[in-house]
Amino acid sequence: MNCPKCNFEISEGTKFCPECGANLSENAVQNTETPINKKESSSSTETPKRKKKAIKWSLIISAIVIFAGLLSYFVAYPLIAQATGDYSVIIEMYNITEYKIPRGTKEIKAGAFGNATTPTSIIIPNSVTHIGDEAFASFKELDRISFGSGVTTIGEKAFYECESLKTIEFPDSLTTIGDNAFEKCIDLEEVTFNDGLESIGKYAFYQCERLKRVHIQDGITEIGEFAFSECKELTYVKIGKGLKTISNGTFSVCKKLSSVDLPDTLKTIEWGAFSSCDIKELKIPNGVTHIGDDAFSSNKKLLTVFLPKSVGMIGQGAFRNCELTTIKYGGTQSDWRKITISPISNEDILFFAYIDYTYDY
Repeated sequence: MNCPKCNFEISEGTKFCPECGANLSENAVQNTETPINKKESSSSTETPKRKKKAIKWSLIISAIVIFAGLLSYFVAYPLIAQATGDYSVIIEMYNITEYKIPRGTKEIKAGAFGNATTPTSIIIPNSVTHIGDEAFASFKELDRISFGSGVTTIGEKAFYECESLKTIEFPDSLTTIGDNAFEKCIDLEEVTFNDGLESIGKYAFYQCERLKRVHIQDGITEIGEFAFSECKELTYVKIGKGLKTISNGTFSVCKKLSSVDLPDTLKTIEWGAFSSCDIKELKIPNGVTHIGDDAFSSNKKLLTVFLPKSVGMIGQGAFRNCELTTIKYGGTQSDWRKITISPISNEDILFFAYIDYTYDY
């Protein structure tokens, strides 16, 4: 038997421990054991409390992490996108099909939407004045774009290869369409050009294969080279007053283009401007002075041309491979002889057509 207090070995029946003097009677032993039992009991009740507290803090921390994630997802990322002009992450992250540019945005920066592919509709607010280069390039599924009333310029390749885009209506504020802006929008069928448009860049609507009609309003001053070339379904072109030059190849290889209405302000028709079209009858406006090489070549159904007295230069092959039979000229035979005509080629029928000097412009 050992003393419960100092663990000194004692004989059974001893009432007091010879080592520490502890009372070894039955009641005393029970009293000395009680605190130990109380301590054990206290420890056993504290364990569940600690577990509950740990679970509580774990839930609180989890809630904070989730809230931070949601805050980033719905607030931080959009704000960063608006500040930096890079919306591609937002588009792909949220799998957005219709995206509204935030109000107050003044500029959609170059490449702002990167390689995002999901949107089918883009809505631009009135606050935006400039759409940067390649901002929406290669949005294969984009079929609708709504321009706000403040857009003034559309950058180069801004909508390049938006293959599903079908209709466009430009706002009255627009003045400039950049080079290649809508090139290879192969499903584009209808474009409404606004009053106040001044410049259309090179290749702006190149290979828009389903585009049927082009009516450009008064005020236009520049249409770039090959701007509407290879628009295979284009049948009608009307250009408003203001334009002085139709550039190289502007409407070339528009194989169904049969009707052309040119402005009185026109002075120059450059190389191949209407080559390989389907024009049957052509009226050159009074005031045109120069018709470039191959300007109307390979219009195989072209029979009659109305030519004003103002023309002073006709380039080589201007009417090459046409079935031209009649030229209705606005001047006299003496005036006709003053025109500088490039050297005759065997394919140029201009010199074999009947010249009618009775036409009055």
